[in-house]
Amino acid sequence: MVTRCHLVLAALARLGLGSDCRDFGPVLRAAHRRHGGLRDILADAGYDSDAHHRLAREQLAVHSWIKATSGRPGHRPPASRYRRLMKRVLVGSQAGRVYGQRAQVETTHSMMKRNLGEALRAHRPENRRLEQLLPVITHNVMIL
Repeated sequence: MVTRCHLVLAALARLGLGSDCRDFGPVLRAAHRRHGGLRDILADAGYDSDAHHRLAREQLAVHSWIKATSGRPGHRPPASRYRRLMKRVLVGSQAGRVYGQRAQVETTHSMMKRNLGEALRAHRPENRRLEQLLPVITHNVMIL
């Protein structure tokens, strides 16, 4: 599993505070539509949920790799099938080989901020959302 480039397949802009966990499904579906050969998805531990794994693996046939860290720590394994799998697989040297590629997402964010800036100038909410998506489009054009 290797990231071939830093091309952004899907993006969703929101304003304000709050978790972006609810955006996992729409963004994954959009990326899957745009790139039918999508085989693996690596996500931050903040997206850890059985519903996300089921969406990726059962509905879209994409291998999901998300560290199982949500919930209270304890000695018992997670209750759901895919979260148990993540708890077992993403440990030790295997975690570096598989899950280590997730850092490429942070690299892409850094590239966009460094090359295109991170300040928003628009005042109206809809214009701010559009202004957040403009660097994504520009970044992809620069890569291509």
